[in-house]
Amino acid sequence: MLYSITKIFKLILVVLCIVIFSGCGKKFITAPTIYENKKELQAQQALENKEWLKSKQLFSQLLNTPNLGPEKKSIYLKGLAISYFHTNDCFNASHSIKTIFSINPSMQNDWELNKILFLCMQKNYGNSTAEEHILRLCLDKNRNWELRQNATLFLFDFYLKQEKALEAILSLKEISQNTPQEHLGELEESLFNFLKQKDFKSLEKLKENCSTQSSFPENVILFSYFYILSKDNPTNWPFCWSRLKSILRQNTLHSLLFSELVTQLEEKWGTPEQELVLLLPLSGPYAHFGWQIFKGASLAQWQLMSEGQSLKIKVINSFSNNWIKELENSSGQIVGGPIAPNKISKVFENNLEKEKIFFVFSPKVKEEGKTIWRFFPSSRDQIRALLNTCTYKLGISRFAILYPEENYGKKMAKIFLQEISNSTYNETNATVTGLLSYPATNPKKWGEKVAKFLGIEANTSEEELDPNSEEKKQNKEIFPEPDFDAVFIPDSFSRVRAMIPYFFFYNEPTLYFLGPALWDNSSPLSSLEKNYFALSMYPGPWWDSNPSAATSLLQHLLDSSAQGKANFWVALGFDFVRFFASLPQLNINLPPAEINKFLQKAKDFNWSMAPFSWNESGLATQKLYLFSVLSKNKKLLDLKKIQKIRKERIEKKIQQKETQKNNEEKTNVSF
Repeated sequence: MLYSITKIFKLILVVLCIVIFSGCGKKFITAPTIYENKKELQAQQALENKEWLKSKQLFSQLLNTPNLGPEKKSIYLKGLAISYFHTNDCFNASHSIKTIFSINPSMQNDWELNKILFLCMQKNYGNSTAEEHILRLCLDKNRNWELRQNATLFLFDFYLKQEKALEAILSLKEISQNTPQEHLGELEESLFNFLKQKDFKSLEKLKENCSTQSSFPENVILFSYFYILSKDNPTNWPFCWSRLKSILRQNTLHSLLFSELVTQLEEKWGTPEQELVLLLPLSGPYAHFGWQIFKGASLAQWQLMSEGQSLKIKVINSFSNNWIKELENSSGQIVGGPIAPNKISKVFENNLEKEKIFFVFSPKVKEEGKTIWRFFPSSRDQIRALLNTCTYKLGISRFAILYPEENYGKKMAKIFLQEISNSTYNETNATVTGLLSYPATNPKKWGEKVAKFLGIEANTSEEELDPNSEEKKQNKEIFPEPDFDAVFIPDSFSRVRAMIPYFFFYNEPTLYFLGPALWDNSSPLSSLEKNYFALSMYPGPWWDSNPSAATSLLQHLLDSSAQGKANFWVALGFDFVRFFASLPQLNINLPPAEINKFLQKAKDFNWSMAPFSWNESGLATQKLYLFSVLSKNKKLLDLKKIQKIRKERIEKKIQQKETQKNNEEKTNVSF
């Protein structure tokens, strides 16, 4: 009787110990149901108390127990492996784990042991070998799903800690393609729960590396980003709601959790509605441009509403007599449009800049980034596009400026000089070695000016010189080489068309001719003019054959409604509406610095025209495309082609010099 009571008491004591210790801290191994002896209990306690030396000693002793079965031996070896690892003995830790796997194959699915094995491999052999090991686990269809999922998130986090966001995304993409269909929803939920615990900076980094929202893991990453951004902040809700709904409409998420989360937020914050204001010239001399912008804006609105976004656009005719009153009464806080300087003055007179945020479709804006913002290419954008291509891609460092004696030409020449002296081009040694003006309204003087510009004297009167004449299209005399390789001529194409032939008349066909966006020419060129402009280039914000998804969408919407071909002005309205519908809702209560931060972060927008970006001061830059006068905006400038043409022309000129030199020597000998 006493024996039975004692036995029962011991069993109760063991059960109590298990209950007590199962609630203590982080567990490193799964405790057996009943400890068979005091030493086993002590070993487990040492392990849970992180007394690694003690646990190592006790588990080593337990392994000497006679007649140990594979299950019990695996448990002791696991405790020993953990102890070895935490005493920096990776060799014996790895050896213990491999022994476990050999005597008890079911333990190969133990995530904790595989994690320790990875960390030991990383320490002994480096990241590459360890990564290969963990990736094999993730892809091994013979391992159970729990292990593969743990390994997947561990590898993802491993890349994030190394600031390898793109590698993290690509690893998940590869693993998901080898994940059983029934586990895809579970993988999505696990990633979402994991991302909720990460700091927002890491999430932003991941978002920047997402190239799509229609496949895993980008769909979950973007959903997590916008969900976290909005769940506690009603200000961000309208913007985030549209993005969350857009991701759900892709129908690429397998788990129902995500639609349930959006429904919960809709019940909390309501279904948002956004309003934008467009101030456009719908009558008067610029009405054509205003209606083109309106067309693009309407298409964007229709597309967004078809995706479930509630968006209103208030359009005000800037040429109406009561436009100021209409603007005051509008509820939208974002205003865009080609607002002329005199109308901007009216805005300030009525203190409307304190009630609304203005994005002006104008190349120049006073107080940019402080009271008003720009949504239009600037003169500097044009010149930067030319300089970046010439210096970094064509290797040109010597430039010259030939400009008309009028305000536009003087302004553009001044900006070109300012930009080339910018520290950006220091490493290229870019400099201006030639500078000359010409009378814009006196074409008879142009030939003389070009000769002077090239450092030679005109050897014929202006009345006799006709550079386009088939008989006199080129002077046969060989002149000294100019000390520049590219000429910037900031003038209209109609004038430049009449001026460039003079360069060829004076036998100078090797120069690159750089022009402003004004060179966008729709009239056909003669075969002679095609030769003259073979080395020409000019910047522009619109590329007809742009392969971007937004450009394709815009043209599709135009085709579907029989509204013709897309152009820059249509794209301007289209992108304006889409861009501000995609941003966190800006409001006038935000200081300019905060608005600038929002704009600066908007880097992943899919533009139909040349992409905009903003710096920390709110200054806009549009990365313009470069075109040749020959192909216009149908095709981007072919750098290899123009380099080849120039090389051939230089070689031909060298041959001409050699021929001239030989002829002179023969003439001298004959005398």
